[in-house]
This record gives sequence, structure tokens and C-alpha cells, in this order.
Amino acid sequence: MIERVSPISRAVAAEVPGFVQRLSPEAIVPVILLATREQARGAQMRVGGIRVIDRTLRQIARLRDVDVTIVSDGSIRLPKRLPAHVSVRTTENPGAVVNELKAKFKTAEEA
Repeated sequence: MIERVSPISRAVAAEVPGFVQRLSPEAIVPVILLATREQARGAQMRVGGIRVIDRTLRQIARLRDVDVTIVSDGSIRLPKRLPAHVSVRTTENPGAVVNELKAKFKTAEEA
């Protein structure tokens, strides 16, 4: 599992040396988001005036401890600007990429 110490915990530990119990590393949660032909109909729907895919990415941008990989076949138009912790993998065979990512996350979790 990928771990890191949050900047807030680091700052608190610097200010109050006795307050170290919160200095435990936080786990980074891997997220796979599919943006393929099969999901295009739902992703293009509008909720609250914006597309579902845009709303999803806006909510993901608020999360700190996630590593998001968008697997796309190019059928859904993604925003030009994405949050820093979001990466896009464009492929013709999304199923193979998803299986590869799941295997990668599983081996990282076991290590």
C-alpha cells in the first residue's frame, strides 16, 4: 500500500512535539474510473446543470488521499484541466488496462 504523512500532521508535530500519535501515515486509495463507450450515455447526462463526468471529477478533486486513473477509449470528452492526482490512460482495450491496474494495486497492497 502506498503511504504518506499528511502535511497537516507534519506541521502539528513541528509545533507540538508531544502530539506525535497523529503522525501516522495515511493510505493512498487507488481509484479506477472508466470513461468508455459503455458508460458514455450516463456520463453525458446532466445533473444540476453539469455533465455527470464533470461532476464526478469535481468531487474527486476535493479528495486528498486518492490516486485516480481514468481509463478512456476516447468516446467521452474529458475536461482539459484535471486535478493533480488524476491521470488518464487512453486505450482501445479498456478491459485489459483495468485488469493490469488491478494487478498492480494488488501487488502494491501486498508489499
